[in-house]
Amino acid sequence: MRSQKNRSGFTVVEMILVVVISSLIAVAAYRIFAVAAKANERVQSRIDVYRALDTAFYVIEGDFNNMVRYSFEGQSFAGEKNSIRMIIVSDAGLEVVWYFISGTKGSLVRSRQSMADFVSNQKEESHRQQVIISRSTFRDIQFQFGYLNSVDVDNPIWTTQWKQKELPFLVRVRMDAAQSKKLGNAISAQRTFLIPHGEWGKL
Repeated sequence: MRSQKNRSGFTVVEMILVVVISSLIAVAAYRIFAVAAKANERVQSRIDVYRALDTAFYVIEGDFNNMVRYSFEGQSFAGEKNSIRMIIVSDAGLEVVWYFISGTKGSLVRSRQSMADFVSNQKEESHRQQVIISRSTFRDIQFQFGYLNSVDVDNPIWTTQWKQKELPFLVRVRMDAAQSKKLGNAISAQRTFLIPHGEWGKL
C-alpha cells in the first residue's frame, strides 16, 4: 500500500477565507470605534456648551447679587427682551453694567462704566467690555421681568420690558446655544433670579 503523506500548511482557499474574515472584523471594529468617537465628541461638545452657559449664569448672578437701587434722574434698572442695564456695587464703587448681544460679533457682552461717567454721559470709550460667551457657542439671550401679582402672590406677572423706577422682583434669563452638527439637538438653559431690593440713597 502506498503511504499517504500528512498534509501540512493552509490551502489557498483557507488563506482567502482568513483574509476575508479578518477584513470584516477590522471593518466592523473600525465602524464601532468611529461611532463611539463621534458620540464621545458630541457629548464633550455639549458638556463644553453647558459649562459656558453655566459660567455666564454665574457672572450674571453675581451682578444681580450686587445690584442696588440708586435714586437719580434715570432708572436703576432697565430691561429689554435681549438686554439689561443695572447699577452694582463693586470694589471700584458704583458701576453701571450692561448685558447685550454684540451686533458685530454676535457674542454675549458684559459692559461696565463708572456711575460718575454714566451720569455725566461719557462716551462709549469709557466702557470696559468683556465677552461672556463667544458667537461660536452663543446664539441668543432673552430676559423676562417679574413683579408681584396683588391678586395671586404665588404667580408673578412677567413682562419682556422693564421701564419702572422700582426694581423687578424676579428676572428670568434664558440662553440658547449656537446649533451645530456636533451638538445634535439644540441646547437651551434657563434660570430665574430673585432681585435684592436695597437702596443706596440719592444722587
